[in-house]
Amino acid sequence: MSESIRDGGRIGVETTDVSATTKTFQRWLDRGDLVGVFENHDLGHVDVGRLVFVPLTPSESVDALAGRMHAPDTAGIGMGWRYVCVAAEPSLGRFDFTVYEPEPEPEPKRKRTRS
Repeated sequence: MSESIRDGGRIGVETTDVSATTKTFQRWLDRGDLVGVFENHDLGHVDVGRLVFVPLTPSESVDALAGRMHAPDTAGIGMGWRYVCVAAEPSLGRFDFTVYEPEPEPEPKRKRTRS
């Protein structure tokens, strides 16, 4: 059994562009932020277990890891209470980046016309 994220286990990051994601995380770290790792804990939600990543200041990370803060809930992010902070990383060391190809959107069904 692998270690959980909270217990020091690896953090899997699925992305369509590993280079861009790594650069984004590194930019956050370079300015003094940590990479906040938020996990969807809503057992009734289709995305339960999904991880999202948000830059956190060091003081925000203390509140987030203590359970006093959930993911930001803004028009741009909109995750809110479902997402709980499970880690705040000061480096890229625990991240495992993998590429995924999103499923293509199904083509819309065309309406039949009577002739």
